[in-house]
Amino acid sequence: MTLKTVIRLLPIWAMASQEVGFALDAGSTSGLGIQTASLSDTVHLSAFNTARVSEMLAAAAAAVAQGTL
Repeated sequence: MTLKTVIRLLPIWAMASQEVGFALDAGSTSGLGIQTASLSDTVHLSAFNTARVSEMLAAAAAAVAQGTL
């Protein structure tokens, strides 16, 4: 009996936005009053990116179930 393993690689992370959907730390410069922001978590996706990634995953799962992926 031959066991056939199929591995499918999906570019799920590439579907997340690199510009929006990450948590920010807000601050300000002392004296000048300029507001600053920096990414506080570049690993975990926020609700916006989770929705985009979920749509891609659902489409891939449907394609696998239909045998087209």
